[in-house]
Amino acid sequence: MAVFYFLIIPVPKIIVRYEQIINKTNTLSQLQEENESINKIIAEIDNENYESLKYIANLKEKNEKFIIFNKENTKQENFKIKNKLIFQILYYLFGVMMFSISLISVILDDPQTELTNKNIRNRSRFSKKYYWGQ
Repeated sequence: MAVFYFLIIPVPKIIVRYEQIINKTNTLSQLQEENESINKIIAEIDNENYESLKYIANLKEKNEKFIIFNKENTKQENFKIKNKLIFQILYYLFGVMMFSISLISVILDDPQTELTNKNIRNRSRFSKKYYWGQ
């Protein structure tokens, strides 16, 4: 049961971070599309209509600043080993470790192994009966 928990259920922090990155990339792509449409409009506008040209140029400048700011924030280093993140590998190792600990505890709690451990202790050289000569 513990194995399925650790191998199937993903870490919630990884999901939240992934969603944040996707949302940022979506907003950046939308802003870049807006900038492309603004560039087309600027190319079509006559030189006589300066007011609309200034307004559109200001919009484009604000969008570009926002894009540059978000691109700097999204830069991150991905530590990968054969296309897997180190955090995922550590997560799976943690799951395997927890499974092995639970398996060992189940084996040690077995009454049959308790009997064999008592027999081994009684036959050992340093048990109380042998050592004290009783």
